Amino acid sequence: MADKLGALPAGEEPTPEQAIAARRRRLLDRGDILAFLAKLCAAALAAWLALTLVFGLAVMEGEGMYPRIRDGDLLLFYRLEQSYTTGDVVTFTRDGRRYVGRIVARGGDVVELNDSGELLVNGNVQTEQIFYPTTPQGSEVGYPCRVDDESVFLLCDFRTNAIDSRTYGPVPLGELEGKVVTILRRRGI
Repeated sequence: MADKLGALPAGEEPTPEQAIAARRRRLLDRGDILAFLAKLCAAALAAWLALTLVFGLAVMEGEGMYPRIRDGDLLLFYRLEQSYTTGDVVTFTRDGRRYVGRIVARGGDVVELNDSGELLVNGNVQTEQIFYPTTPQGSEVGYPCRVDDESVFLLCDFRTNAIDSRTYGPVPLGELEGKVVTILRRRGI
């Protein structure tokens, strides 16, 4: 006689009905496992697609965006952004290195840097919450600099110790990887 769990005492043969019931339970267990594995694969595929086509992950290298973004912070950026605005933080890759910067001027704008370390866009001094003066860097970019259509002028927040559009000039919109939507702090881990 089988107990409540369906186990038979040692030496007893199962009845045909008990054997069929035991076989069904094993098949259901396999079916449950296969269904779980299928769901797990579908979730992994969805996550992979989301992180390669819609979103991207990047690790901030250097202190160019200090104090808002620090070295080692994890950046989640949105790849499908179509309309960038002044103030957006974006990421792009050039010469095998990823850069992060803040858009300060768009196509058609004229960027100037005065002797006081102020940023002027279209002749107007920009009031920013930046603690560092904005001085020219390098000799590749001449001022006043007119930003081409379909390009943006990027500056880092740590203006005295950063590589940005003052060094490499305006960046074409087609080179932008995406707009940073969130920052995950990794310091102290």
